[in-house]
Amino acid sequence: MIGWLIPLEPLLPLFALEWLRARKNTVSRIIKLVLLLLLTTPAWGQIAFVQTTDVASANPAAISITTGAFASAVTSGRLLVAYVAWNNDVTASLTDTAGNTWVSGHARINETGQIAQPFYAKNVTGGSSFTVTATFSADATFRKIQASEYSGLDTTAPLDVTAGSSNPASANPTSGTNTSTVADTLIVGGVSVSSGTGDPAAGTNFTLRSTQNFFAMEDRIVSATGTYEANWTYASTKWVAHMMIFKIQQTVASTGKLGGTAKIGGTAVLK
Repeated sequence: MIGWLIPLEPLLPLFALEWLRARKNTVSRIIKLVLLLLLTTPAWGQIAFVQTTDVASANPAAISITTGAFASAVTSGRLLVAYVAWNNDVTASLTDTAGNTWVSGHARINETGQIAQPFYAKNVTGGSSFTVTATFSADATFRKIQASEYSGLDTTAPLDVTAGSSNPASANPTSGTNTSTVADTLIVGGVSVSSGTGDPAAGTNFTLRSTQNFFAMEDRIVSATGTYEANWTYASTKWVAHMMIFKIQQTVASTGKLGGTAKIGGTAVLK
């Protein structure tokens, strides 16, 4: 009755082979996944200037001053940078029509009544008919503001380093220098001068975005760490100048590729 039974011992190697084949397919997939993760490299976005706006009429005598509306709707998630100048020893704070939080990019500088300060708002809520308002702790007769929108900047902690400088009577304003800590950054400079002829001209490799009477903002995008300054060409006069350097937004994208079409056969499923 038992003579027809096939001994199990000779079949064990066959079961073992099928088990190894099934497991080999799983292990192969795990190895490919690990290699893909190892080959994944950070992919950086691109920094870009989007648009700018300034006050509709220069030097209004008021407790606050509001920019004209941006020409296009501001896009949520972007960075807004503003530069404000005034002439009384008072303080300034910024708000906008979307309720974003504005913070100081550098301490205000008072050069014997010539005062200026940069501000920024990160990862903003956007919207149409978007304006920015600077409110001061007391009235004065000299008020200026300009704001710009940029894309591709870090949404969590965009500010890298800053600088600021002033002079009571010299040509060619400069913010002073500072050294960036990361590559791929946006440099924004602002300047306010007390008098002179014409408007300040942008420094080397900078783009002048807009000017008002004796007031201007410029920017530059760089791809390497280094020591930078925001500067302008202008005749001898009293001035205040600032620079802010902002970091690019980093995203993670797979750039590694694993080729091959090898398939491992077998239908055994062991759990």
